[in-house]
Amino acid sequence: MLTFVQAVKRCVIEKPLNIKDRAPRSEYWWFMLALFIGGLVANILAIIPILGWIIMIVFNIGSFVLSITANVRRLHDRNHSGWWILAPYGCLVAGGLLFGLGVAAGSDFISMLAVLVLGGFFVCFVVLLIFMVMPGTPGPNRFGPDPLAAYTHTQPLQFEADPAQPSDPASGQNNQPNGPQQ
Repeated sequence: MLTFVQAVKRCVIEKPLNIKDRAPRSEYWWFMLALFIGGLVANILAIIPILGWIIMIVFNIGSFVLSITANVRRLHDRNHSGWWILAPYGCLVAGGLLFGLGVAAGSDFISMLAVLVLGGFFVCFVVLLIFMVMPGTPGPNRFGPDPLAAYTHTQPLQFEADPAQPSDPASGQNNQPNGPQQ
């Protein structure tokens, strides 16, 4: 599991435009929190004339690009294509076109169909949210090795006897609460 600083460093410095690898949940959600906090700060700084607006615009453009790459890498961790992030937008575009066509043609059926397609936006959004919350596929998948492999222990932890707690020579047992029993 990555820390807040590790996640931000990975998303901003190490892999800012990388859409080929995988991103574990900790990297993704810590980075999304960082973008949220940065967005609050950028919007507060927008009260400063000219300079504040420049800071806000640069931050918003940068965070948009970085969030797309983080989303794609998170989908890759679930072994899904990064193209899934376009599904909600496809529903919005298709629904908008259908709605415009329905209004222009005066057709209630086409307008109702447009409302259903626009409702698909919310369904797609919920599906993507579920993908982002679920754990990644264990081990390697088609997008690369498990990103958490370096952070997990491959051997069980071994505890050594505490020299301050001597063993009981009469019973032959160690008096450690979690130590090995002889």
